[in-house]
Amino acid sequence: MQEKNDETEPLFRRLELNTARWDLYILWTLPAAGALMLVDHAWWPYLALVAGAVWVDTAGRETAKILGLGKHGVKTGSAKEARLFFCFMGLMALIGVWCLACGFSAVI
Repeated sequence: MQEKNDETEPLFRRLELNTARWDLYILWTLPAAGALMLVDHAWWPYLALVAGAVWVDTAGRETAKILGLGKHGVKTGSAKEARLFFCFMGLMALIGVWCLACGFSAVI
């Protein structure tokens, strides 16, 4: 999913492409934790803690990035895209917190 060219700055589009590549390397942790949880593997709580931290960090960092770029006049997308983005990041943060809670409850 990429923002429309006329709604964003070229630098922002490049940043988002690089971010998407990084996400492929790091955001696999939550599905992996879920799979380990389903088979009741001993490592699932630890992977859930890592995944939850990654997802909360990603949601917060991306939100801070978009707000900061917007504050300095960088076009980061339409108003509709911004609403979708903030809803998705909020959901991502909630999932991360839930994952952290599950991991902590299993470890403690």
